[in-house]
Order: sequence, then C-alpha cells, then structure tokens
Amino acid sequence: MKRFITKLTLLMIPFLLSSAMLFAQMQLTGPAGTYTNSQDATRTLYEQMDPDVSGWASQDFEAAYDIYDCQAADDFTVPAGVNWQIDEVTFIGSGAPGPFNIANVFFYQDAGGMPSATAYLSFMGLTAVDNAGTITIAIPGGALLTGGDYWVSVQDAAPFGVSGQWFWTRNLTQNNNMAYWRNPADGFGTGATTWTDVQTAFGETADLTFSLTGESYVEIGNGTGYGSYPSYYGPWANYWENCHSQTLY
Repeated sequence: MKRFITKLTLLMIPFLLSSAMLFAQMQLTGPAGTYTNSQDATRTLYEQMDPDVSGWASQDFEAAYDIYDCQAADDFTVPAGVNWQIDEVTFIGSGAPGPFNIANVFFYQDAGGMPSATAYLSFMGLTAVDNAGTITIAIPGGALLTGGDYWVSVQDAAPFGVSGQWFWTRNLTQNNNMAYWRNPADGFGTGATTWTDVQTAFGETADLTFSLTGESYVEIGNGTGYGSYPSYYGPWANYWENCHSQTLY
C-alpha cells in the first residue's frame, strides 16, 4: 500500500508542474500579426488595417483559466440614413501554436464614447479562418446595423491548452475613440474589470486593427402607399407612383 501511494504522488507532480507553467505563461501583450488584403474593395464597409508591432489579449479561455477571460473593443460609425449588413469581419492578430479557428464576435452600441455594458448583437463560437494569427469570420445571416456609432469586439475562443494564446494587433493610427478593454475577473491585475480605455488600463492611446465587409444600402419608402406633398421632395423621396416606380429627387 505504501508503494502504491508513492507512485501516485509521483505521477501527480508533472501534472501540477504543467498546470503551474500554463498559468505562468499567460501574457497580457504579444507580438503583432501581418495582413495581406485580398478582399474585394467594393465590399469593404470599414477598415483600419495599419498594424503596430504588438497586440493585446482578447480571449475566451476554457474554464480552468476563466480569470483571464478578457475582451477588447474598437469603434466605427455607420453613416446616418444608411444600413450596413456586415457579413464578414477580419482581425489582424498573432499567437502560437494555433490554429485560432473559433471566435466570439460582438457589436455594442456607443454609450458616450465607450461600448455599452451589454452587447447589441453577439455571435458565439463562430468558425474562424486563421491565416498566421489573422482571423476572418463569416457572420451567419449578417449583422444588420442602422446609422450610428458602434463598437466591434472579438475574442479568440479556441482552447488555450491546444492552440495557445491569441493577441489582437494594435493599429498605428487612432480613428475615432481609442480602444477599450476589460478583464472581469482581473486575472491580469490591471483593475480593468469593466470597460476601460486603454490609456487608463495600459498607458497607451491606440486603436485595434479590423475590417468589416458586407452590403451598404438605403431603404426608400415601403412600397405600400403614397407619400404626401411636399415630403416626398427630399434627398431620398418616399413617394411611390401608381406604377410602383420610384423617382429620386
């Protein structure tokens, strides 16, 4: 019996050491990724793809590492009077060994220059195409946004124990508001347990790299009734004529 206990104890030691090493290797920042634009430019709705030399963690870890769950977000604007259907998103990133082939994508409404507390649209566990850390994700059914200010966020959701850690690459040029970041359980010790601008969290004033592709359209009237004079003489008239044709003024 004593001999059996000794063997069991010895077998447990490598597991404990391995677990401790995984925790010790978790990092807040990592190297930047690279990106070659192969998108059809006519379908690009928005992009800021000017990668810096490093990136920040933005990852949904497995249960054993939940204290490190973290999320970054950056903002963009849909023009007033226009609708965007976002069919695909691309985020420059890096990490090893990969593949980073599962991701969560969120869209938040703007709340006074920062992301709202809860997501406006969320897409969990989506399939991602990983190109050396840069991930492209198709949005099932598309994400429909009307005119206004929004924030996009991505989390790598591939198992850390298999694929390693992923870092969302920073953008050299700041567009609109600076990026925001949060780590609800404060595993990284920054104190940023709610949405916090990156200057407060990391001492940086930076954005993140991403592009949005899809369709942009303007809806003109509903096709079920007549407009009334003179309201249909607007930039985009809403007057449907008897033959169901439309005249734009």
